[in-house]
Amino acid sequence: MARWAALLTGTDKSAAILEDIALQSEQLTQVQVRLLPVARGRVREFQPGEIDELGELWRRAFANSIALDEALTQLSGKRGPDWITDGRNLLEAMDLEALRTRDSVPERRSMRLYT
Repeated sequence: MARWAALLTGTDKSAAILEDIALQSEQLTQVQVRLLPVARGRVREFQPGEIDELGELWRRAFANSIALDEALTQLSGKRGPDWITDGRNLLEAMDLEALRTRDSVPERRSMRLYT
């Protein structure tokens, strides 16, 4: 959040920005909570269904991180309105397509991709 503090003081969209950042933090915390039992040695391994669920949580959290970073950077004025991060190269095809679709919507409620 410190990275974006200056932006938050200079816009009337501060509440929406803070909400998106808080939701992103919550989403990443969900991934961490799912990893903790294995990381702490209480569980030796994930079950196959758990691996799929964790993979999906991570995929969506990562795509949201890319989307949020781009939106905040563009809003800050440090980059042009059409700037995209190289992080898009790490996204799965479905997330990349979802980002392109989101980019075509001029006014959107969230800066994140998946809400």
